[in-house]
This record gives sequence, C-alpha cells and structure tokens, in this order.
Amino acid sequence: MISPALKIREKLLQNGFEYTVVNARCISPIKEQDWQSVLSKLNAHNIVTLEDGSIKGGFGNNFSAQADKWAVNSHILCFGIPDLFVTHGSIDKLRNDIGLDEQSIFNEILNTFHSKKQETV
Repeated sequence: MISPALKIREKLLQNGFEYTVVNARCISPIKEQDWQSVLSKLNAHNIVTLEDGSIKGGFGNNFSAQADKWAVNSHILCFGIPDLFVTHGSIDKLRNDIGLDEQSIFNEILNTFHSKKQETV
C-alpha cells in the first residue's frame, strides 16, 4: 500500500503536517535487538501503520506491541483489514467499505492527531 501512503502523505503535507513514509516490506522482519533502536528514533511522534493484510496479528499490531514493550512515548494509529467477514467486490469498493481508502485514512489521521488544527484548515 505504498502508493496510497504516498498520496495520503502528500495531502497531509498540503495541510501543513509532516509525515515520512517507510515501506515496511523492506524492514520486516526486524530482529529483537533492532526494535529498541528503531523505536527510540520514533519517540514522541505520531505513527501511522498501513497494511493491506489483517490488522490482527499484522505489522501494525506487532509494531504497537513492541512500542509498548520498549515504553515508546508515541501515538500509533494502525490501518489494515479488520477481523471480520468482508463481502466480495472490487478492491476500491472493499477498501471504502472498511475505511481503508485514501480519503478515510486521511480523515482518520486528521481526526486522531490534528483535530484542533483541522478546525482551522
């Protein structure tokens, strides 16, 4: 989901919010000793994970668990496919139905991390 992540990042930049996109496929799996190093660099940041797999047991879930383990002081918002039955349909329709489309993700990031500033945007 790197393409949607880059588009969402661009929209966030246009609204004055700086985010970095990291393709987790390039860094996963992460060795246990590397988690603390990675997470210490992200301390006190807003973190968004985005995956086209199950949110339950997925990268974002693992990321959040490691952040808790290493007591990282960050806010983490995870997006992925929920653990429920998803009907058949086009990928765009299904992503829209479960809130995994670009606009829904963008809105959720604003509402979660920037709700005060959003009122002035």
